[in-house]
Amino acid sequence: MAKAKKRADGRYCTQIYLGRDEAGKKRYKSVYAKSPAELKDKEAAVRLQFGRGLDVLSQRDSFATWADDWLRLKETEGITSRQMDNYRHAVQVWKEGLYGYEVGQVRADDIERVLVDLVDNGYSQRTVNLYRSTIRQIMRRAVGRVIPTNPEAQVHLAFAGRQEEKRRALTAEEQRWIWGRYPPPCPACGGHHDALRPAPWGAGRPDLE
Repeated sequence: MAKAKKRADGRYCTQIYLGRDEAGKKRYKSVYAKSPAELKDKEAAVRLQFGRGLDVLSQRDSFATWADDWLRLKETEGITSRQMDNYRHAVQVWKEGLYGYEVGQVRADDIERVLVDLVDNGYSQRTVNLYRSTIRQIMRRAVGRVIPTNPEAQVHLAFAGRQEEKRRALTAEEQRWIWGRYPPPCPACGGHHDALRPAPWGAGRPDLE
């Protein structure tokens, strides 16, 4: 473990040597923690990620930068303008919800918090699913580059907001009732049938006929 220093704010800090850049300048990754034990765990995690080829320095890139880059890539896919408008709005929601976050800081509970807020504000399940798909795709671009796994995959959200209207087929009994009250048009009559006319008010009620 690299030598740890205690900062004036009470946190512990260490720097991990990552080699040299193209100009020959030494590169370091700073790690911060509230205790020496936590610092040791964080340092081990960084070294493991670095050993797997992740760009641990780019983990400090802002989430907003990654979101904007993803959106520019979407614009090259030739999708409809309406869908692009939906994606632009979704990206704006995530940039506001994760304002100030580095891409390497985004966790599953951060994503859940934003999604729960959407549900609480009355967004439909379809819309919430669109926003969830957006964050999934944004973070997926970072997997294997700067983060080891996609935090969205760990999100568990039981939807309890406004449900989309679901259509169903008519039951046999409902179909018989409809055709009994409104028989199909008669071909011999040119497709017309008196039964297709609206029933007079009170029809079917002896007390009103």
